[in-house]
Order: sequence, then structure tokens, then C-alpha cells
Amino acid sequence: MTVILAGDLNNQPDYARLDKWYSSSLNTPYNSANYGSYRELDDTDTRCAGYGEVTVDNGGPCGLGRKIDLIFVRENRLAGSYPGDSLSISTVCDGYCSDHRIVIGAATVDVNL
Repeated sequence: MTVILAGDLNNQPDYARLDKWYSSSLNTPYNSANYGSYRELDDTDTRCAGYGEVTVDNGGPCGLGRKIDLIFVRENRLAGSYPGDSLSISTVCDGYCSDHRIVIGAATVDVNL
């Protein structure tokens, strides 16, 4: 199956409960012991490899905040790079629209495996 999952998962990439999601090919000081089948679209971010950019303030292993908003794609369906990013919190709502940053990503997937 070609699966893309995105959302506020209220779990950080380094939490053990996400080890079954992240692929074993992702093994960094900030995210290891993985045995799943997915890559997160920001897990190659060099500012915090294996974890990515923060999406909410305070805490987190790289010191700037936590990442609990994630976009997963099945690793064996990825066809090339898969960049992700965390943007500023939107203010189009006459103030902040959320307490989470906007998460974006792009991936080309192969659906003919």
C-alpha cells in the first residue's frame, strides 16, 4: 500500500512508541531503535537529524522545542528526496491561529511496486 499519514500525533520522534513507525534505516543520536517502515518528511533536517524541526515551543532534544506534528510516508514507496519544513505559526486569524507551526512536505511516491 502507498500510505501517507500527517497530523498532530502528540508524540515526539524520539519516543519509543514511534519506533514501530520509523524505518530502521533511520538511526541517529536523536532517533534510534526504530523498526518500522516509514520515513518522516523532515527526518533528514541537518539541524536535528532524525528528529527534524520543532513544531511547538519548549523542550525537545535539540533545544528549541518539540516536534509532535509529523508527515509519514512509507519508505519503500519513496522515489527520491522528501523534504519537509516547519514554518511560522499562521497569524491570518487576527492573531495566532494555533499553538503549532505549519508543517509542509513533498515526496514523490512510486505506486507501482
